[in-house]
Amino acid sequence: RPVGDVIFKGKEEPLAVLSSCQDLPADAIKDYLAAFESLRQNKPDCVDSFSILADRYPEDGLIAFHLERLKRQRASCIPATRGAGLQKRTPLGSNPVALYYLWLYDVSIGKEQGGKGL
Repeated sequence: RPVGDVIFKGKEEPLAVLSSCQDLPADAIKDYLAAFESLRQNKPDCVDSFSILADRYPEDGLIAFHLERLKRQRASCIPATRGAGLQKRTPLGSNPVALYYLWLYDVSIGKEQGGKGL
């Protein structure tokens, strides 16, 4: 299953990070891929999609990871206009998906510098 795209220090191109899904039921994989695609497409309902999945598959750490991150991100965003998604309160821009991948990058750098990382 895709986790996200990261750009490592010193690199310019993103690298897809994947998680093994060999032990998961086919329905769980299908549901995750649909929710992840809504995240990639910056759909406003992506948080709700991951919330439903977290209720359905409470033991899935990757779903919990995405949901927690999206909830924190939502708390730092304000509604733009009805149906227009979210806007970040900072000058980084209004694309929550881009900001999410920026966070993934920051986490990978934090690990390199002695932090927890992913």
